[in-house]
Amino acid sequence: MLSIAPATVFGNGVFMSEPGYTITVSKPMSINVQWQINWALTGAMYGGPAAAIAIAAVLITRSRRQRR
Repeated sequence: MLSIAPATVFGNGVFMSEPGYTITVSKPMSINVQWQINWALTGAMYGGPAAAIAIAAVLITRSRRQRR
């Protein structure tokens, strides 16, 4: 039996996930592993900092308007 653990890697600006497999091998075989973009993890990685920057920009703009 061959077990391939689930994995998540970061490449080209996105998180890629592979679900993992358990395979019973009784003869030579070829295995093709397909990676898929993990949109939830990628969105969280970019969304958090983007939201923080947007909130900071709004707060700075408001504080400058109140000083006038």
